[in-house]
Amino acid sequence: MLVFLVVIAKDCGLNEIETDCAPLQSCQRSCDQPNGMACPRICIINSCICKEGFIRYSKNNLTCIEPIQCEKNNSSISFVDH
Repeated sequence: MLVFLVVIAKDCGLNEIETDCAPLQSCQRSCDQPNGMACPRICIINSCICKEGFIRYSKNNLTCIEPIQCEKNNSSISFVDH
């Protein structure tokens, strides 16, 4: 039995772009998870992702910011370009 989960997105915010198929927002790169994280392969149809050069602030605050804007206590983490 195949089960598909389809979620329809709302309008994109500042520093976001719409894409046909995106990972869950909580799985995208963020200050907390600068290299992303392993997530289920769920395609969010017509969803928003951060523009190139931006990451999510956190899993709870999905605002797209430049990595340099992450809190200073996270400055020891290294960012890997994808």
